[in-house]
Amino acid sequence: MNKTIIFLIINIIIIVCFTQSINGDVCSCNCCRGNSCNPTFQGRFTVASCGTADCLGQCRTKYQACPSSGDSGSSQGICLSGAYAPQQKANFILVTLFFSLLTAVKWYL
Repeated sequence: MNKTIIFLIINIIIIVCFTQSINGDVCSCNCCRGNSCNPTFQGRFTVASCGTADCLGQCRTKYQACPSSGDSGSSQGICLSGAYAPQQKANFILVTLFFSLLTAVKWYL
């Protein structure tokens, strides 16, 4: 019985983590340093809203490959409003189904 309770608690924690990752918009960063360089993907992170986010400034702060204004190189910060939420919601549903099935199998075996 204790293992089942621990398993359910872990399931709830994972669901909460996925639910939190759905909220907000996404800032995507592409940068490089040097003359005539090609920007490469550095990463993405969530922001509260594209309307209030300074993606380029946050990219320059977060990733060292993104040069400051005045330095040679290229920095691109693109805010994507809700672009990744459908995939994250799909992941959330798949994880929930997986753990629900695992829990059901555990209870009946």
